Amino acid sequence: MTSPALDAALADIDIVFNGCTSPGESACELCHLPEEAAYLRTPYVRIPADVLRMYAFEVSDHFDDQAAAMRRLLPQGARALVMGEMEPLGLGFHGLAVVDWRTWPADQSAAVETFVLAWWADVLAAPEPPYRIVEIFELCASVLRSVTPLLDRWHASPVADAHLARCVDR
Repeated sequence: MTSPALDAALADIDIVFNGCTSPGESACELCHLPEEAAYLRTPYVRIPADVLRMYAFEVSDHFDDQAAAMRRLLPQGARALVMGEMEPLGLGFHGLAVVDWRTWPADQSAAVETFVLAWWADVLAAPEPPYRIVEIFELCASVLRSVTPLLDRWHASPVADAHLARCVDR
């Protein structure tokens, strides 16, 4: 169950990144099958969960255009994050933490930031988030390149305080 703010952020991601592709993408031909790279070039086709996760956390030099690949992955990838389908979350940087998404067109960069902050707000209110709270905090902080907006949204409540204690212990 998500909040209206997160639902709106996911809808915006769907609209803003609808049909995005990485047109010339071949990906790393040593590590990825041609049919896996074809998903990055093909709009409106569901990407298998294992391929989605692999590309979302893939290192930069495995792409011809990592920013375009991240745009292609965002609609399905954002929903997969929210649903807890990107496990294990803590193994490497998410591609959004690597690309310079803040230089993307305003509607795209706003959609990314709004999504991350709305997801974080939902996670803080969830007694059992889809991943370990420390992993979510690290992912959100790495994508935003700052902990400040996350800490600004950390309002005291029994659930949020328990999450804070886990992060501090870590």
